[in-house]
Amino acid sequence: MTIESLHGPWPWAAEAQYAQAVRTGDLVFTGGIGPFDEQGSLIDGDCEAQIRQTLDNLRTVLASCGCGLENIVSMNVFLSDHDVYQAFLAVRPEYLPVPGPASTAIGAGRLLVDGMRIEVNAVARCGASRGPWVSRAAAPSGTTRPSAPSQPAEG
Repeated sequence: MTIESLHGPWPWAAEAQYAQAVRTGDLVFTGGIGPFDEQGSLIDGDCEAQIRQTLDNLRTVLASCGCGLENIVSMNVFLSDHDVYQAFLAVRPEYLPVPGPASTAIGAGRLLVDGMRIEVNAVARCGASRGPWVSRAAAPSGTTRPSAPSQPAEG
C-alpha cells in the first residue's frame, strides 16, 4: 500500500517542510491545521473567526484527499485557553455532523505562532458514512463484555 504525502492547495504549502495530509488507502491523517489565509498569514479576528478559518482549512485539506468533514473519525484540538474551548463548542456544530468524531481537546497554552488560538489535526476515512449514536452498557463489576464476532481477514 502506498503512502501519499500531500501539500494543501495554498501557494505557501509547497514550501512547508511537512505534509498537510498523508493518505494511505482510505485513511487520511492531517498535520496541524490552523487559522491561516491563502497567503499563509494568521488571520485577524476573534477566536470564533480563527475557529471557522481552521475548520474551513481542514475541510479544504480533506477535500484535496477525497474526504470531507463528515468522514472524520478522530480529531485533536489544541487551544490557547479555556475561553477558546467554549467558542469551539459553539462553532463546532456548524461544521461537524452529530454524532461527531472522537475528540480530544487540549489546553496547550501558547501555540507555535503568536496570536494563534487553535490548531487541529484529524484522522478521516474517505467514503465512510457516520452511523447513529450507539450506547454500550458497562459490563457489571467482575465480568467482561463478550467480544464482537471476529471478521475474516481481507486479502
